[in-house]
Amino acid sequence: MRRTTVVAVAATAMIGGAGLAAAPANASEVTSAKASFGRLTEFSTPTGGLFYTASAAEAKLAVSKYKFRPTGAKLGYLSAKPFRGGLPLYRLRTAGKSANYLVTMSTKERNKLVASHRFRYEGVLGYASSKPAATRTLLLRVNNGKVWKLALKSQYPWLKKHGYHLDGPLGYVWYRA
Repeated sequence: MRRTTVVAVAATAMIGGAGLAAAPANASEVTSAKASFGRLTEFSTPTGGLFYTASAAEAKLAVSKYKFRPTGAKLGYLSAKPFRGGLPLYRLRTAGKSANYLVTMSTKERNKLVASHRFRYEGVLGYASSKPAATRTLLLRVNNGKVWKLALKSQYPWLKKHGYHLDGPLGYVWYRA
């Protein structure tokens, strides 16, 4: 994995009318230090869901143990470590045998879905930025009534034509690590 220097900024951004809150104050901060990045990878599950990880080790396990298949979707990179202005992306799995996953940046949404007993919290997928930059692009969550999917803003027009609806922004991901 390549290491990149990140200059972190403290900010709360408004994207498409949705407020993005910065990472919690108690999160360890990355300030002008080396941060590791993971490629955000999408997998299809044997039951028709979509699974996401930014961990190379977890990606390998998803294929070898759970028989998930990489889709080849290009989704950018997430920071593996929290940083000032960073947005934690939480991964949830539907309860039951059918593996379907949802990614959210909202602790309120995460807590509500877990409290409903329809989802299990699986942890932080990685950290997106709350600010746009020439090196970053907006990550979106979309759905088609059956699965939730992550997509870059540039991919949304095609997905919209194919029955996906916008659930909202998830922050900015890096084009490269």
